[in-house]
Amino acid sequence: MEQAGNGALESDEAVGFFSRIIHNTATAWVVLLLSLMLTGVAWYVSSYFVVQRANDHFLFEAANVRSIISKRMMEYEVILRGALGLFIASDNVTRAEWRTYVGNLDIERIFPGVQGIGFSLFINRQDKDAHIAAIRAEGFPDYAVFPEGDREIYTSIIYLEPFNERNRRAFGYDMFSEPVRRAAMQRACDAGNMAVSGKVKLVQETAIDVQHGFLMYLPLYHKNVPVETVEQRRAALQGFVYSPFRIKDLMRGILGFGASPVGFEIFDGDAMTDETLIYSSHESGRVHPSGHALSQNNPLLIGGHRWTLHIYDLPDRIDRGGAVLPAIVAGGGIIVDLLLFYIITSISTRRREIAAMAWEMTKELRESHKIIDNKANALENVNAELRQFAYVASHDLQEPLRMVAGYVELLRRRYQDKLDGDADEFIRFAVEGATRMKNIIDDLLNLSRIDNRPHEWTIMDMNEAVNAALINVDRSIREADAAIIVGKLPTMAADGGLLTQVFQNLIENAVKYRHPDRRPEIHIGAAQEGTDWIFSVRDNGIGFEQEYADRVFIAFQRLHGRSKYQGTGIGLAICKKIIERHGGHIRVDSEPGTGSTFRFSIPIRL
Repeated sequence: MEQAGNGALESDEAVGFFSRIIHNTATAWVVLLLSLMLTGVAWYVSSYFVVQRANDHFLFEAANVRSIISKRMMEYEVILRGALGLFIASDNVTRAEWRTYVGNLDIERIFPGVQGIGFSLFINRQDKDAHIAAIRAEGFPDYAVFPEGDREIYTSIIYLEPFNERNRRAFGYDMFSEPVRRAAMQRACDAGNMAVSGKVKLVQETAIDVQHGFLMYLPLYHKNVPVETVEQRRAALQGFVYSPFRIKDLMRGILGFGASPVGFEIFDGDAMTDETLIYSSHESGRVHPSGHALSQNNPLLIGGHRWTLHIYDLPDRIDRGGAVLPAIVAGGGIIVDLLLFYIITSISTRRREIAAMAWEMTKELRESHKIIDNKANALENVNAELRQFAYVASHDLQEPLRMVAGYVELLRRRYQDKLDGDADEFIRFAVEGATRMKNIIDDLLNLSRIDNRPHEWTIMDMNEAVNAALINVDRSIREADAAIIVGKLPTMAADGGLLTQVFQNLIENAVKYRHPDRRPEIHIGAAQEGTDWIFSVRDNGIGFEQEYADRVFIAFQRLHGRSKYQGTGIGLAICKKIIERHGGHIRVDSEPGTGSTFRFSIPIRL
């Protein structure tokens, strides 16, 4: 009995001690201080998150601007190469044929921003008078090569479509007479490749809406003459297929008129001065860098000419990942802190109000969580929109590419083996370039569709997925005389179509990078580890250094040259996204000269 009494006494003393702490005003101040410190930490974390989200969004938009400009300039180069192929495939391209060819490209609708597509003829001094007489005989009695003057070499613009009022101002212009244009033309001639000029004022400019401009050149050489050296290329030069660009029209054609979340400027060369500024998305001219929290300078090499792309954020347009979140966290946290302080200081005199005050606290916390959840949903929506943008951008590139590929393929069918070897090779280059771009776009679309594709889990035998993949790549396997050894694979819940694509990409990869001195062998197996199935695809190919194991899963990253191994560099990136969509991981172990083993995990859902 005495022991029981002592126990009850100790319990009462503990309750009394706790009660004294709760009713002590100093305790309330200590609690308030600690809770404010926690609120400050939460505010700092949320602020960091907002800044990081804004920075990520800015980097994405900046990369998007760079990518769109680069891809569009590549498309313009493809158009010029198609026009160059017209000259190579024909003994003489007439003005009417040139007008028909350029008109069918429908560049003003499909490729807005390009001023036209033209041809500039290389003329020696002794041939100038005969050339002028010949053009005048075509129905242009006022034709003349300008600017006037006695020069050793002239390069007169004789074709330029569409032949509208603005482009007629350039008819007969000797571009070789102007230093900036001449430098680009000489560079194109000497290298035998596309070259872009520096900043110029086009002769097409009028007094209305004057813009900076530049030009893109591809050299045309006489047939059946050697062009292996610089001297030979200069001697064989016949003229240039070229396009003039008005920079504002070009940027509107590339980026449209929509409100971009970033602004940017383009400078001619490395120096960023008012004199080298060629374009600014800000209507009033150059923007001072100090006025923007986020900005970056990017070199952009187009046709052997260097631009500097200065990209900066637009605070009213950049998505800052929920900029009000830190204020919500701080305000909500302070409210909760003050409520807690009020509760503790009032508990001794208002015990009956504790329940109501606790209910209010719960309500405030619930609302804060609801706000945070809404912001998280909003961020997910932004990411979904970005994925959709990548899908649409890739999809919209197919129509113009299809037209260019069609005309180049028509040239190949009509003139293959009818011209010299150079013409066949140039046409083949154009066909291969169009095919390679189509494959890149198709892979980009496949990469985008993975996130947009609904989950289609079914119970299936993984051997069936492998068999489907082997059927798809049967031709490659037979051509390489590859041996395929497939072990017993599990039956499990997965998206069969996507996993078939994973096996197909890995098998194609193994066949493509086979060792030249031995017959390809590809082993496919699986083993259970804990709650996952681990699949492996092992080959005896050329392998690679293990330090590049992470790089191979990044889109467009290649360890070997395209001239030796064809491909877009997206296949393994697609595999990685599919496996991660299933909740698994993929990795590779490789050794040069021995081969590679790809392993990926799929959680067991049965």
